[in-house]
Amino acid sequence: MSARREGRAGEAGLVALEWLLVVAAPAGLAALAVVLVQRVADDTAEQFSASPARRSAAALAALEVERQARAATAANPRTATWADWQSYFAARCERLAILYTDVAVEVDTAFAWPTTAGGADSISEAALAAATEADPSGSAPQVRCNVDEPISTVAPVVPPPLPSIEDFRLAARAIADAAATLRPGDSWARWKAHFEPLCSDLAAAYAHLAINVLSHFNKPDDQPDPTAAVTQDLLDAATPAPPASGRPQIKCEADR
Repeated sequence: MSARREGRAGEAGLVALEWLLVVAAPAGLAALAVVLVQRVADDTAEQFSASPARRSAAALAALEVERQARAATAANPRTATWADWQSYFAARCERLAILYTDVAVEVDTAFAWPTTAGGADSISEAALAAATEADPSGSAPQVRCNVDEPISTVAPVVPPPLPSIEDFRLAARAIADAAATLRPGDSWARWKAHFEPLCSDLAAAYAHLAINVLSHFNKPDDQPDPTAAVTQDLLDAATPAPPASGRPQIKCEADR
């Protein structure tokens, strides 16, 4: 997962110091740069989690390498030709892996001049302005410096197991139990309209089980008026069997 475009408030000082080390340190000071940058990271450990902050700093430093690669000029002897430019910025990007070795970032580096140019040709500011991370074209060079978390540290995504028939039965039982508990103000019609769809909708949630959901919530036979109030004593008498006199039906189950 790439972290190249994410930053965090409060890291500006850390990033600035690290970037100065990347830009200014010659080969003989590389080891000193690692020590100094690590010391800064240690000093800020109490302010934020070290690993995410260090990866964000690495991403910002990589973004700065790309920005300066696109802003390079032929007046700088280190970037006068395309070959010089490629060598210079590729090395700066690859050095990030050393500076951020404590968080084991992987560096993805690709700097290439336009396909119509040669390595000994002077760089073109117009061409650099059109640079992308994609492969070079006839008019645009390639500028890519990304840092990523090492693949080995990324935990595989394991999909959760599909719900079982036991899970369905628990859900159906919960609906039946709720239907057997009086809701103040319920009429038999309102009671049926509320619980019957709740049970029926389980068919979609457990479609992989290929079950037929039996959803029957019916008032007692001796309650002809669907607007009559539901009472707890009648709910206590409910069974999954078809309704009868003085007994409603509450049935939410699979047909197997």
